[in-house]
Formats: sequence, structure tokens, C-alpha cells
Amino acid sequence: MKKLWLLLVPDLTRIHAARRKNAIEKASKSELQAGELGIIAVWLVVVGLVTRSILQGATDDNRITFTIVANLIFTAPALLLVFIPIHIRRVRRDIKRQLSE
Repeated sequence: MKKLWLLLVPDLTRIHAARRKNAIEKASKSELQAGELGIIAVWLVVVGLVTRSILQGATDDNRITFTIVANLIFTAPALLLVFIPIHIRRVRRDIKRQLSE
């Protein structure tokens, strides 16, 4: 996992190896910017509406199974498609801020 963070946040190489874990944890807890919050809100609405339209095709006999499959195949990956890049952006931004202090 540490090597993945080094690939995603190249500025981490400028932080001493013993302090990297704390730097990543601190960066992960930093606040989201207004634009990022807006993107997340809009994406949640879009994914919710698409998921709802997908689930309207389910019959009463298979509604629970259909819901689980739809959530695993569509909803979770669609949410992660936006949430992961925003999280990485937030970590990069805070690491740069930590380096400038």
C-alpha cells in the first residue's frame, strides 16, 4: 500500500519515510473543497436516479437478489469512479500543504 501511495502522490518522496504514514493519515482527514463536495452531491443524485431506474425492472419474486446484484455491479463501482479520484486529489493537496509549512 505504501508503494501505491508513492505512485499516486509523488510528493511523498520528499517526506521522510518514518513520517509518511502520519502525513497520509493527516491528509486523508483534511477537508473537501466546495467544488469537490458539489461534484460528490451531483454524482450521488445521478447514480441514485440510474440505480432507481435499473431497480424498477425487478419483479417481486427477485427484488432482493436483483437489488444486491445491481448494487454490486453498477452502484458501488459508479460511486468509486468519482470518490477515489477526489480522495487522491485531497491527499495530494494536503501533502503539498504539509511540505510548504
